[in-house]
Amino acid sequence: MFDIGFSEIVLIFIVGLVVLGPTRLPSAIRTVMGWIRAVKSLATNIQDEFSEELRLQELKESIKKAEELNLKNLSSDLAEKIDDLKYSAKELEDSIKNKDVYKKETLNIDTTQQEEIKGK
Repeated sequence: MFDIGFSEIVLIFIVGLVVLGPTRLPSAIRTVMGWIRAVKSLATNIQDEFSEELRLQELKESIKKAEELNLKNLSSDLAEKIDDLKYSAKELEDSIKNKDVYKKETLNIDTTQQEEIKGK
């Protein structure tokens, strides 16, 4: 990720040991590792959402191309596949909207709980 070798890690550990001391160093390491995990998790979530959006966009483009070519006069099997594509695109779009609503609700709940804790 950051292209840090073993010697750099040892140097950072020694500097941390001198600056923080042996009592505070473990808690500082845990805190930094928590931050790194949170950033990695955030990056993974963003990447997943982008890939879902791209897949949804590709499905929509495929549907538009099919409609532009007026493929409704083709076999029933092909028409059924087009309907399946439309249904999949709709489901994917709905699931993305539901994720956004859930995240907003969770964020609102978290901020409300934090405000209640601060008020106490």
